[in-house]
Amino acid sequence: MGRGSVINALEGILNGQNGDEVRPLFPYGVGIDTHRDFIQVCVLVKEGESTRQYELKSSTAWYAMKEAATWAKEVIRTKSIPTVDPEPLRYTIESTSTYHLPVIKAFGGKPSVVNPILAGATRRKTDVLDARLLAYQSLTGLWPSSFIVSPEIQEFRLLMKQRAHHIKMRM
Repeated sequence: MGRGSVINALEGILNGQNGDEVRPLFPYGVGIDTHRDFIQVCVLVKEGESTRQYELKSSTAWYAMKEAATWAKEVIRTKSIPTVDPEPLRYTIESTSTYHLPVIKAFGGKPSVVNPILAGATRRKTDVLDARLLAYQSLTGLWPSSFIVSPEIQEFRLLMKQRAHHIKMRM
């Protein structure tokens, strides 16, 4: 696929509406654009020969992010033909300051955390377009899954830092 056809495919996705047909590549793709006060989620699912997009804007309150994750999984389960099990959920999210960290905890699964500069800017900078582009990148598998440290390892690291601090204080 040449650069021009890729741009045309992206423009078709970025300018579409809920339920519009887009190019199918993988069974589904989820893109999440994060901010301090809200997240914009775009889910692309294969429905037979076509691919459809569904979008949701959600608050960054914990319960709202958990509901957004449930919504995304439910869209994938109920709208994809053939039916796809989204466990573990695969999605692409921009690393935006620290705003993406609680979203990753709420969504779980296998995130691909991407530097916003590498993810690519849309011609018109809007959250909806960014989420669509990230969903398209998730569909294509453009970015590998990111390593996310488990809660046990995070706790262990914190304990080791505290231990090192206490040992230093004794000297």
